[in-house]
Amino acid sequence: MAESDSAGRRVLEVKGTLELAPTALDERLKKIEEKLEKLSPPKKKDAWDRLQASSTLISSIGAAVLAFFLTGSVNQALQQRQYELSAVKEMKQSISDLNKPGISDADAQSKAAELAAFGHPAVPAFINFLQSENEETVHGAERGLRLVGSLAPENVCPQVTSIISNRSGLYTFKTHRRALEIIADLNCENSLPAVSAYNKLLKDRDSLVAIVSDSLVPEQSEFKEVKAAAEHAEQTLKDAPRPSRWDRLIKWIAPGR
Repeated sequence: MAESDSAGRRVLEVKGTLELAPTALDERLKKIEEKLEKLSPPKKKDAWDRLQASSTLISSIGAAVLAFFLTGSVNQALQQRQYELSAVKEMKQSISDLNKPGISDADAQSKAAELAAFGHPAVPAFINFLQSENEETVHGAERGLRLVGSLAPENVCPQVTSIISNRSGLYTFKTHRRALEIIADLNCENSLPAVSAYNKLLKDRDSLVAIVSDSLVPEQSEFKEVKAAAEHAEQTLKDAPRPSRWDRLIKWIAPGR
């Protein structure tokens, strides 16, 4: 009986595997991730991301502004140089006329006004004429410096201040006095340290003789005139109103304005 049951049964052998191919599994996971990303809301930028974006923007703007001013400064310097070279040729005759011996005071004033119209390029000639032996030429030079300086003090003040800062005896005491008077008239605010140092240096006549040209030795009365001019210039600059920070910034960015 048992043998007949065994003989009636058939053995069924199943061959196969339950494993999935790796490639198919990866593709399914990738599709699932893509669907989840589409369903999830976009990630908001945090404070750090916003700060990085702002820093990049500010840096770009700053670089653009700096490039603008640098380019403008270079172009302005080149144009100024070209103008000065052209002006020197045109000023040649007026400079010669102003320095003519026997020129009248009226003609000297007229020629000085012509030269002053050129602005900064005329300043060196006026500085040189402050040393002239011709009083009319000197008066013309003084007027020319005041005319140029009234419109652009930055073109005159450093030049006249260099006179009183010189200790080599290059300039006469009269030129020192004239420079101090012009500094006060033009309110050369940046010249205050130089004027204060100069006034402190002038203790007596000998202290003045030691720093001016020996071609013209000052008397005691003339020393007092220079000392009075130094005191007046120092007090004038101390009493002058100070420009605002905004004005200083604008002047630093655009000196010609």
